[in-house]
Amino acid sequence: MEVDGPLTLDGQELKVEAALQGCGLAYVWNNRVVEHLEEGALFRCLDDWCAPDDGLHLYYPSHGHLSAGLKALINVLRA
Repeated sequence: MEVDGPLTLDGQELKVEAALQGCGLAYVWNNRVVEHLEEGALFRCLDDWCAPDDGLHLYYPSHGHLSAGLKALINVLRA
């Protein structure tokens, strides 16, 4: 689907505010809009294309040299 629109946002709060103002769809975490959904100010659409919320993920190259800092971060997040 090609979408033609003047607004592109990367902040969750900005996306929610734009959706509340009727600017279009917002792909955001459920916890950011649960109150608006309950109030009826927003409604959920495209559920079949949404992955279940099972936490955050870290993507990094599994080959090659990993810096000590990235290795430390990975260990902290795994713990």
